Amino acid sequence: MCRAFWVIRCLLPVSEGAVAQSLVVLPSERMALETVPKDLRHLRACLLCSLVKTIDQFEYDGCDNCDAYLQMKGNREMVYDCTSSSFDGIIAMMSPEDSWVSKWQRVSNFKPGVYAVSVTGRLPQGNTSHNDSQCSFIVPSSVEVLYVN
Repeated sequence: MCRAFWVIRCLLPVSEGAVAQSLVVLPSERMALETVPKDLRHLRACLLCSLVKTIDQFEYDGCDNCDAYLQMKGNREMVYDCTSSSFDGIIAMMSPEDSWVSKWQRVSNFKPGVYAVSVTGRLPQGNTSHNDSQCSFIVPSSVEVLYVN
């Protein structure tokens, strides 16, 4: 069985110079690094899970947690409809299952990444690809979601 991984070469300071070291990054860790916003401009938070990314990241990758419901990948209009630029605070969460903050925010079952502490916005009803009777998605307590008729 072949496991794919990336090796990053870096220089770590030592008392008399620098020694080249290799850092092995598994695909799951690489995915977590790609979830971190690449810029501090044009940040938006997902209205369902409060994941924070740039507009371009949402359009290119979708939402890591709820893209099956919102289908933002490749659809800039859906990105604007299903995310909000109105959010407060951020949490950088790399080990959701071990973090007390992620449990407090009710995001411990979500993917590693950067999350908003609170998000304000309106999620258009009917734009999602799920049926409310089939949806088992839990919205974090810090997210204020208002459905528009």
